Amino acid sequence: MTVCIAASCMYEGSSAVVLCCDWQGTKGSFIKSDDVDKIRIMGTGTGLISGSLTEAEELVAECDSAVLAFQKNAKEDSFDLDMNDYLKALRRAGEKRKADRVANHVAMALGLDPIEFWKNGKNYLSTSQHDELYDEIRKIDLGASLIIGSVTANDSVIIKVDRSGYVSWENNFSTIGSGSLIAQAFLCQYEWDEEIELTTCLHRVYSAKQAAEKDPQVGPTTSFEILHKDKRLDMTDIGWKKLKRITGKPREPKWTLVSGDLREDNDDDTSTGVQSN
Repeated sequence: MTVCIAASCMYEGSSAVVLCCDWQGTKGSFIKSDDVDKIRIMGTGTGLISGSLTEAEELVAECDSAVLAFQKNAKEDSFDLDMNDYLKALRRAGEKRKADRVANHVAMALGLDPIEFWKNGKNYLSTSQHDELYDEIRKIDLGASLIIGSVTANDSVIIKVDRSGYVSWENNFSTIGSGSLIAQAFLCQYEWDEEIELTTCLHRVYSAKQAAEKDPQVGPTTSFEILHKDKRLDMTDIGWKKLKRITGKPREPKWTLVSGDLREDNDDDTSTGVQSN
């Protein structure tokens, strides 16, 4: 029950990543709430999560070492090779996560060690029971999706790990969650390049998030985070007022950010940079 969006842009002459999400989630099996934080710090980058909260937390933990290694070791003159290593490490993390979920499913279903099942499972089950369990195993996914945004080696990087475990290096923007198709369709209406300014990016991302609210599983509350150089920025109340005033216009507006519109994100700050429509 969510929408998460990340997009690349430029701010003050260098690369930046805008990340946006709602706060809606589910308590228990069916009770909706609007208090689920979907932003996770991953080194100097940021993760956005969707799906089961527990599965998402475990996916973030599994991917964390790959993210930290990439951020530490990536260089401008070897960036493509470093990206290949990064993608491979994230794929291995997804494989490990799925293997753990499969092992748990087998253990809970049969009370058997998974290795014993794969070696001798047909000795414990009828052919139909074995085929049924095997079909269940094939359908197991990661239970969650993840977007990882960072500014590494002076370049904006957006990676998506979807529920199937597929890892992709995203171009310009990425979306996950139940409202992702609406947000993606909205963002695809624009012409994109990596040189768009932060103000344009914020307007596009917020407009897409508002469009995604047509999905009943996407909540009205919105969080932004902006990664720029080694800083995390969010919107001040003044910046939010400007953004809300121009969003929903038929044409992309011209607007500027001044010093009072952004601030460095500080974990000790009681203000969250969260706004509700």
